[in-house]
Amino acid sequence: MVVSYDYGKDFFSDNEKILLSDELEYGMAIHNAKILRDYKLDEKNYALKITAYGGVLLAIRSDDHPMALAGSPAGVDEFVSEIDRRGLVFTDILGASDITAAFIAGYQKVHPIRFKKAVSMEIMAFEGEGKFCAEVAPVSAADVDTVAGFVRGFYRECFDEEVSPQSAREQAERMIPRMLGYYATAVSRNQSLY
Repeated sequence: MVVSYDYGKDFFSDNEKILLSDELEYGMAIHNAKILRDYKLDEKNYALKITAYGGVLLAIRSDDHPMALAGSPAGVDEFVSEIDRRGLVFTDILGASDITAAFIAGYQKVHPIRFKKAVSMEIMAFEGEGKFCAEVAPVSAADVDTVAGFVRGFYRECFDEEVSPQSAREQAERMIPRMLGYYATAVSRNQSLY
C-alpha cells in the first residue's frame, strides 16, 4: 500500500514514531519533513509511505536536498513503480546502507543506469583498519552525559534545534551500546563540548 502525503507536516505526524526511533539515522528525513512542513508537494518535493511485506519504507525529498529513505527496505519495488507512475524525480539518495542498496537494486531492475556512491559511513563507529589514536576513549555507561552533550550539539549545529537534556540523555543511553569510542582531545573527559 502506498500513501502519498500532501504536506511535510502530514508525513511527519503520521510517521513520527518511526522517524524518532533513530533520530540520527533518519535525521535527513526529519529535516526534509520540516522544510516541507506547509509546502504543497509535487513531483520534485514529495513524501511517501510504502507498506509491504510487513515493513514500512518512508521516502521524502525536498527539491534542494537528497531523497531520504527511512524504515524498512521491504517496499522498494513498490516505491520504484510509484516513482515511474507519478514521474517523481531524484538526483541523490540518503539512507541506511541496507535500504539504499535495496532501492538501487530495485531501481536498476527497471532502469539500466549506474549509481555512484559518494559517501558511506556509519554514525559514530570506527570500521577502518588500524588502531584508534591515543585520544579516542572507550565509551561506557559512565559517559552518558558526554554523549548527551554531543547529541545536543549535533541537533544545534545541524538542525538549529534545542534538545532537552533529558531527551539527549535518553538518546545517549540508546547509542552507547553501538559506540566504539569518541574523540576527546578538545575537552577533558566527561566535560560537555556544548
